[in-house]
Amino acid sequence: GAIPGGDAIRFGREGHTAALDGETFTGEGIYASLERSATIWNSDFDYWEYAPTFRTDNGFTYQNDYRQANWWNGLDFRPNGTWIKEWGPRFGFGRRWFYDGRLQEEWIRPHADLQLRYDTNLFLEYWRGASRWNDELYGGRRLATVDLSSSFSEMFGLNGTAVWGRDIYRTFGDDAVLGRVVNLSASGRIRPTSRLQISPSWEYARMRHPVSDAT
Repeated sequence: GAIPGGDAIRFGREGHTAALDGETFTGEGIYASLERSATIWNSDFDYWEYAPTFRTDNGFTYQNDYRQANWWNGLDFRPNGTWIKEWGPRFGFGRRWFYDGRLQEEWIRPHADLQLRYDTNLFLEYWRGASRWNDELYGGRRLATVDLSSSFSEMFGLNGTAVWGRDIYRTFGDDAVLGRVVNLSASGRIRPTSRLQISPSWEYARMRHPVSDAT
């Protein structure tokens, strides 16, 4: 039988429909990766391509009609010092675009990982890029992230994350704009006995329209 409303769902340059109307079509899907894994320098280049008519019967593919390429590089240093056990700067950048050449998203992502004393880990990241929303491209997106986690004893552990910057502010009936965002979260682990663990958590999120935000 036909899919209810399938005639209204169209895709591909030829205007195929999602209805079971006997038409046939093909669409290619490509994935390629080039990776390097070594003691100091690690690198990973990935490329995806899915045609507008690419389909999978089991529904595993949740998006098509795009090409994407990204390249990531990272260095690992192991001084094994008093405070810093291991650290590494990383840098990644990528781009995603429609088959017709229109840009969907692009980004650069410098970040760093540090393994510190007392089983403590520090993650730092700066993400900057542009994204398309409702067929309009929004540049100037930028987000900074700091994440600190520690399991300094069998009884206590903690984790805290802070994210802030500018991201797409979406409202019903209005065009999206860049708004100021702040996301904070914290969690802990308290284990007074081997059979009892207490895990408190706290989260805070705020996004402000630039016009209404105080300067």
